[in-house]
Amino acid sequence: MSSQSDNSFLLSSMFDDVRTTPLTRLLLWNTSFDFSEWRISLALRTAVRGNRYIHIKLIPRRSATSPFALFANVTTSSTGPRYTEVAFNVSSTLFTVNSRYVNPLLELGFASGVTMNDVLGVMQANMPFYECASDVNGSALRWNCLLVETLESNDLFVETNLAFSDTVRPNVMWCNRQSSSQGKPQIPWPLPQGTIHHNRPSQYM
Repeated sequence: MSSQSDNSFLLSSMFDDVRTTPLTRLLLWNTSFDFSEWRISLALRTAVRGNRYIHIKLIPRRSATSPFALFANVTTSSTGPRYTEVAFNVSSTLFTVNSRYVNPLLELGFASGVTMNDVLGVMQANMPFYECASDVNGSALRWNCLLVETLESNDLFVETNLAFSDTVRPNVMWCNRQSSSQGKPQIPWPLPQGTIHHNRPSQYM
């Protein structure tokens, strides 16, 4: 696995025993009270020091020169590149909030023997740096969908030839109906496209 210096991954909790334990499933989900909050949970086959799950979340890379609120439910007037980082955290719970607030969007099973090292290797090769297209709701979801699509194209899941957009779109439309009833901005479809950078942008220096 390449060092953190040539990607945007925050890996302080990804110890060797976590990276080498087989994964069983991936769950893409959001919270019912904030449809801009998207996360991925990975389940470990066996617990590592009491932890059974890995949470993955796209977060904004903040700086004094280009501040932005990536997950805000309102459109901001911030300018400049919207670079991001990827946070990885181990946990004893599947979700980071009470399960009654969770809306699962997609669940997939990993192929036998796939580990976190495999996931990180695919991410390193295909999407080491990511720049969001905008601050609007849906920017973070697009990155999560891109990650799932990239893992699928590298044969990490049991399922193959996923009709991914056919699965995600109905759930996004459901989120939009809920957002509309609460007077919140909706998620645009198609999802706003960001930009993958394979070399470290100067703003990360």
